[in-house]
Amino acid sequence: MSHGKPLFTLSSAGELVPATAEEIIASAREHLTRRLRRGSSLSSPETVRAFLAMKLGAQEFESFCILFLDNRHRLIEFVELFPGRQSPERTG
Repeated sequence: MSHGKPLFTLSSAGELVPATAEEIIASAREHLTRRLRRGSSLSSPETVRAFLAMKLGAQEFESFCILFLDNRHRLIEFVELFPGRQSPERTG
C-alpha cells in the first residue's frame, strides 16, 4: 500500500507479511459485524442501509435475508435464507 502506514497479517508460518487490500477489508467487515450484534438499533433507513451494505456488499450473488427486530428496532437476528442469482451490476 502506498498510502499511510502499511498493515500486516500473520502468515501460516507465523511471520508478519504485508496484508492485501482484500484481507484488510475482510478484517474490517468482521470487526464491524461483531460491533453490530444482537441488540444494535436499526432505527433509521440510513442505519439499515449501512448494516446491509456491510453484511452483503461484497457478495457476488443476491441473497434473500430477514432482519428480525424487536419493537424498539433492535436487531434480534440477521438470517440469510438462500442465495439468488448473480447481481446485475457484477455481470459484464
